[in-house]
Amino acid sequence: MKFGQPRAMTESRTDMDWQRQTGWAAGALLLAVLGAGTPARAQTAPDDDPVLGTCSLVSGHAQIRRGADDWDWSVAGEEIHSGDRLRTGKLGTLRVDLAGGGLALDVASEAELKSVPLPGKSAPMAAAVLEQGTATAFLDPGTAGLFFQAGSGPRARLDPRGDRPVRFRLDRHGDKLEVAVTEGEGALFASGEETALRAGQVVEIVGGRAGAVDELPGAPAPTAPAFDERFFCPGLVVKLAWKPVASASGYRVQVARDAGFQSLLLNAETAVARAPFAARGPSRYYWRVAARNGAGRLSDFSLPRSLLCEAEPPQDALEEPAEDAVIKYYASSKVTFRWSAVPKALGYRLVIARGPDLRADDALVIPTEQTTATREGLASGEYWWGVYAEGPSSEPIFLAPRKLVLEKARVSTPTRLQQWGN
Repeated sequence: MKFGQPRAMTESRTDMDWQRQTGWAAGALLLAVLGAGTPARAQTAPDDDPVLGTCSLVSGHAQIRRGADDWDWSVAGEEIHSGDRLRTGKLGTLRVDLAGGGLALDVASEAELKSVPLPGKSAPMAAAVLEQGTATAFLDPGTAGLFFQAGSGPRARLDPRGDRPVRFRLDRHGDKLEVAVTEGEGALFASGEETALRAGQVVEIVGGRAGAVDELPGAPAPTAPAFDERFFCPGLVVKLAWKPVASASGYRVQVARDAGFQSLLLNAETAVARAPFAARGPSRYYWRVAARNGAGRLSDFSLPRSLLCEAEPPQDALEEPAEDAVIKYYASSKVTFRWSAVPKALGYRLVIARGPDLRADDALVIPTEQTTATREGLASGEYWWGVYAEGPSSEPIFLAPRKLVLEKARVSTPTRLQQWGN
């Protein structure tokens, strides 16, 4: 496989990004796992209350309130009826699967789900009343849209457009409701007017009317730790860092135990492009960051990066090329990669990428049962590489991805001919 050609995948980039950001694709499995052995609380909804969806994932402090009932802990697998209220705590998250999509509550948020009848339609449409905080919605192409409103304010709706899913974020700021599309395209309907929105665009709804379309700030690019970097855990404080965004007035950084960021350990705001994270024991952690501009608008999150904290001092099994090695070649490049054998490894996976992120779509992946691999024909430039040991799980055998540089050597020619014998 050559760089620039994406690897064959069984799912689209859009779906993968949504799964990374929300963990949606794992809903059925997580439903079975989180709901197993947990009895659903008594259903007190009237028989004529329609079921809008199912609570498919709950993490941390997340509660549900039905009618005049008290707030109760929400459980995965519970049906959500029209009029149910949902809320999350400081590090809690909650997700509801709806027909053709879903709705996820961010930390410290509260929303009510209602059933809205549509003229000429047998099935009602869901409406999210955002009381506070942030909610993220996901809609499949060709499906009905989602109604939403800020508290008792006027109702608006967003419909998916095109042949891709649309993902959008709702942020309530007082009586204002910010609608930001972070994936795909959609059509926003407010006060009888239609506004087209694509990924990276945002509008603010005030008094039921949509304002001018604005652009979201770009997502920050993480710089440290390197992807899958390994650390000795006891007493560890990891310094998270990313490239500053020119228009940013601050950042939101999150750390979780899962790539879907359902089990949050840190959700913090910072004015600088760095943040400390105190590891909570040996584990694999995931982190991401978003930028906030001067108007308070939040970008989409960066793709998650993982880091590993280990109970014993980790060893680097990579041997050659050395870190920052510069390899010169003439007609064609040829690089030999070597590493030490790892006990119980069933094989190895050498990954070569154009950047420090070894999961990039154009990364070159070479499976082998040996502890060496040779690659020819790489173009000039910078590369990062690492090796994973294959077994019950795929684990890195490097401390951090190694950088190497390939340079094409110049061929010098004589400036004048020499006579034979001189």
